[in-house]
Amino acid sequence: MKLCFWQGYVQKKPVGLKWTSLLEEEDFLNINNAYKEFIVYDENMNPIGHERRDDTLKTSKSYRKIPLDGRLKKVLLEHKKKQQELFKTSRALKDKKRKWTENEYMFLGRTYKPYVSDTLSSALPKLRKKYNLIKNITPYGLRYSYASYWAQKGLDKLFLMRAMRTRKLYDYGVALY
Repeated sequence: MKLCFWQGYVQKKPVGLKWTSLLEEEDFLNINNAYKEFIVYDENMNPIGHERRDDTLKTSKSYRKIPLDGRLKKVLLEHKKKQQELFKTSRALKDKKRKWTENEYMFLGRTYKPYVSDTLSSALPKLRKKYNLIKNITPYGLRYSYASYWAQKGLDKLFLMRAMRTRKLYDYGVALY
């Protein structure tokens, strides 16, 4: 969620990130994977369940390297250390014989599986309280809060549009601050 707010990412981008996506020496995140939920159908095309798995990104332009600012890099590296420690100490992970590798997803839920973008809304109440956000903010709304914040700080709008990979910047005002 912080990636959506701090970097203006669409909520679907961070959920597929693996630690191999963090290019520490270059200070970039390599956006190259999506983790999605799919409906599973029987032979009569009746829905019988759901399946979560890696998938391609929406468009070819979605594959890219995004610069990391120092603050976000620090947060990600701290999160990486915590996750590595969790893998060493968690009985549930040991029982599943899971070992931490660089190919692990960055963001795991309570069941140690990656989030899908549709489940991110459940994390919003905690984030709202911590950052004093309005009650009806959505994960996608964090992207526009990022744009509004930096536009008000005087960041060049063309640079902001390129950083966010968008053709338009909508004027949403200062909804969060």
